[in-house]
Amino acid sequence: MADTQRSLAALLVLLADNATGDISPQDVRDMLVSLQPRGGDIAVLAADRAAVTIADTTNYVEVTAPVWTLDADSHADWDESGGNGRLTYLGVADVTVQAAGHVSMTAAANNQVIHFRLMKNGTTAASSEVQRKVGTGADVGAAAMSETFQMSTGDYLSLAVRNATSTASVTVECAAIHALTALK
Repeated sequence: MADTQRSLAALLVLLADNATGDISPQDVRDMLVSLQPRGGDIAVLAADRAAVTIADTTNYVEVTAPVWTLDADSHADWDESGGNGRLTYLGVADVTVQAAGHVSMTAAANNQVIHFRLMKNGTTAASSEVQRKVGTGADVGAAAMSETFQMSTGDYLSLAVRNATSTASVTVECAAIHALTALK
């Protein structure tokens, strides 16, 4: 029989009182599978860098232009099959996710203030925001961010960028999003 990820609530109900001896070896295996942290990682490698078109200085743009690759060590609960930079949660149980991201970038113009945020399902997380000023277009800047999210099956994480100075494009040179789960 396959091991099944269960919700924290289901595990607590099962383990609350075992006076009747209802916990089976399969239940114990399911508990172990459920409590094991599961991670997923996607990255933009230097060879896959690409420019992101910026329409205005106010709105964030989802970073889908570069090719994103799912890390081979990612757990089966995570996927990025579209090459679009969306790290999608495929697990069964709702989870808390500690997400981290890092990015290195250049800009198509000098003295550009670039902002990055992590996103869940297309909505940016304001508390994950970082800023970086790129002095000359050839400068490579870097930034890191993190955020905690509540996620369900089909939810996804991605990266967003905005140029607060102008509509000069931002080239994502390298980037990654890392996610580690714990049951809610």
